[in-house]
Amino acid sequence: MLSATLKKMEKKWEKKWEKIGEKKGEYKKAVETAQNMLRLKADIDFIHQTTGLSLSEIKKIMESEK
Repeated sequence: MLSATLKKMEKKWEKKWEKIGEKKGEYKKAVETAQNMLRLKADIDFIHQTTGLSLSEIKKIMESEK
C-alpha cells in the first residue's frame, strides 16, 4: 500500500517538474523572440503583445543588449 502511494506521489512530482521545464522553455523562447524583434527595431508594445512578456521584462532585455 505504501509503495503504491509513493509511486503515485512520484508520478505527480514528475508531472509537476515536466510542466516547470515546459514553462521555462516557453519563457526562453519568448525572450529569444523579443531579442530578435528588438534587433529589428520592432515596437516595444508589439513585442509585448506578441511574446506575452511584460514591458519591464522587455526593458531589461533592452538594457542587457547594450
